[in-house]
Amino acid sequence: MERPSVRQVTDSRVLAALAHPLRRRLMDVLKVYGPPARPRC
Repeated sequence: MERPSVRQVTDSRVLAALAHPLRRRLMDVLKVYGPPARPRC
């Protein structure tokens, strides 16, 4: 099943969280390196 590429945002707090610069940088890092396999203890 494909995920929709368009998301409708109706709450201004959600829009602010999605557009936050730190979140954008974190998403870029995850795209390049991917999530960690498992946490180290």
